[in-house]
Amino acid sequence: MWDDRPIGLFDTGVGGVLVFEKLRRRFPTESFICLADACFLGMVDRVHPSVTRAWSRSTATRLVEEYGCKALIVACNSAYIAGRDYFSTCHLGPMAGPVEHAARAAASATRNGVVGVLATGYTVSTQVYQETLKKVDPSLMVIQEGCPEWVQWVERAEDDPERWNGSYKKHLLELHLKPLRTAGCDTIILGCTHFPALATPIRESYALPVTLVDGAEGIGDWMNDLFSCGALLPGSKQGGLTYLVTGELDRFQNLGRRLLNDEHFTPQFDEGWPSQGEEIRASKEVRAMLAAS
Repeated sequence: MWDDRPIGLFDTGVGGVLVFEKLRRRFPTESFICLADACFLGMVDRVHPSVTRAWSRSTATRLVEEYGCKALIVACNSAYIAGRDYFSTCHLGPMAGPVEHAARAAASATRNGVVGVLATGYTVSTQVYQETLKKVDPSLMVIQEGCPEWVQWVERAEDDPERWNGSYKKHLLELHLKPLRTAGCDTIILGCTHFPALATPIRESYALPVTLVDGAEGIGDWMNDLFSCGALLPGSKQGGLTYLVTGELDRFQNLGRRLLNDEHFTPQFDEGWPSQGEEIRASKEVRAMLAAS
């Protein structure tokens, strides 16, 4: 039996294209509906968590109700963490985020029991990776480092290559990698979808043998397990892609093409975004945050 409904994936920026690409290669008969926010949450460290939470809930519900997605992938670490209480009870079907999958992979990969986490400031502040890694293996030492500038590095480097490819880049790498190197981390979780784009400079700057882990491979294993046990039925033909973006379409397309090395990547403007954005702004949680600020 087959199920040709799409798999939904959403992210707060361009990093989700890297998650999608890994899944597309692994599951070529699956169709994907991907939704990336490029104007509301793009720099998630600058956004109040209540806004991220409201957007995550709204987007997950919309992908199921409007597009009929048979499973959901919350690619963004911050969006998954902000909305995970809702995700655990929302009954929207099979759903996965990166945290648990990355934590299990890192715990299996480490040889000395010292695991580093590179993520946004918000993700680090929640301590979710610390708690999840300790649940997997209480003996692990976990060193977390918030890297708020790295999202800008990925998304804005083309605007000012002299700045982002020169001494400032070396400064940012050393600033955030030194604590992990000093602690002896032999495994590092890339706890933001943008950060796999920086894997090469991270390895070069770290200058010690290191295993880099992100949640995408584990999410692929999760999908494979669902297909294997019959909890999710596979697609029957060559999969398709609809990639929707809430704003800055030309910039997002150029970034996506560079990250994917695919000149044919062509996202579309999300026509449903204006009404969704207004619903989020009008939500009780966001209105309460605005009133308190």
